[in-house]
Amino acid sequence: MIKSIRFYKINIAIIISRNSNNLKNLINHSPKKNSRFKNTLIISNNPKAKGLNYARKFKIKKKNINYSNVKCAEKKILIELKKNKVNLIC
Repeated sequence: MIKSIRFYKINIAIIISRNSNNLKNLINHSPKKNSRFKNTLIISNNPKAKGLNYARKFKIKKKNINYSNVKCAEKKILIELKKNKVNLIC
């Protein structure tokens, strides 16, 4: 007898800069029952990126990080990823 296999959804973070075509596809696919992931966080270096509008519309956490100081930006990203328990970055 085969028992049903349960799977859990992994938390993903999506890093964007301007156009967000892949982000839109990920957002549209994630609520489906057979989807293996959950959009947890969107990170951008551009406060005017289209993807931030999608994040607002679908109530996904978003973080805008300034990359003028790369080391500082990397630390901020790592903190956000840990805080949101992200398993995969796209």
